[in-house]
Amino acid sequence: MAGDEHLTPPTPPTKAYASLITSAHIVNATAHKIWLNIEAIFRQNNDATAIQLENELRTLTMGELSIHDYFNKIKKIADLLEGIGEKVKEKHVVIHAVSGLSNKFDTTVGFIRHNKPIPSFDEVRSMHLAEELRLCTTRTPPPSQTINLDKIMASKCS
Repeated sequence: MAGDEHLTPPTPPTKAYASLITSAHIVNATAHKIWLNIEAIFRQNNDATAIQLENELRTLTMGELSIHDYFNKIKKIADLLEGIGEKVKEKHVVIHAVSGLSNKFDTTVGFIRHNKPIPSFDEVRSMHLAEELRLCTTRTPPPSQTINLDKIMASKCS
């Protein structure tokens, strides 16, 4: 076929791949039956994977990650859940995302939690990217003169 010269050759089988085929093989079975067995094996693993991913989504915290990296990690987990057939509500992804943010974002988190309806994931990410930029570029105010109230009170009372 024209254009086939650009196709990537198939990946050589690995031990895991060979093990999967061996475990799905049934004597005198059709290719269709073997394929159904492989699909069943993947479906059995999906429940365990879904539990693991949902737990990771629920407990993920920002730590030292940037907003960009943190929200990408959240998005990747949500996409993986969708990819294995789990329904993921955007509202829940937003709630989990803001729950794991560091304390320096408490102002925006408070706003989001009390906003009706809850903003979309993309809006929340955008808000926090802007807030992170603002926090990084905010200049420290010059040191102010410390007022010693004891001295002022003593001078007024004398």
